[in-house]
Amino acid sequence: MVTVIDTNILFDILSGVEPQAQTAQDAVRAAGLQGRLVMPMICSAELAGYFSFQGDLDRFLARIPVTLLALDPAASFLAGTFHKAYRRRGGTRTRVLADFIVAAQAQLGADRLLTTDKRFFGASFPRLVSVSPANLLP
Repeated sequence: MVTVIDTNILFDILSGVEPQAQTAQDAVRAAGLQGRLVMPMICSAELAGYFSFQGDLDRFLARIPVTLLALDPAASFLAGTFHKAYRRRGGTRTRVLADFIVAAQAQLGADRLLTTDKRFFGASFPRLVSVSPANLLP
């Protein structure tokens, strides 16, 4: 089982706000026990603002442990088509291309996406299996 970790899960962990931080941590641990954890490289860019130094970010990610995924041409194209379709349906500008890159990489290279935004991903990407932390915890 390969699980893509969405940035919002890691934001919850970094926030330290309970119970979300603990729930996110427990969900990542549960997903890791079921298989491999991966994260699109774009998520690393989204996380960078939380750290003063690259080494600090690297140490945080090493504690998970998660493998970073480079963006390949097929996922890049799929993300662009997802984003275009979203905008045509009247999607708001609050959704950035990074969300679509995460979804495309999850759909093409993983079994599921662990996210706190299951509603958005489920509605926008019907073939993508998205799960929330609650889905992985007893």
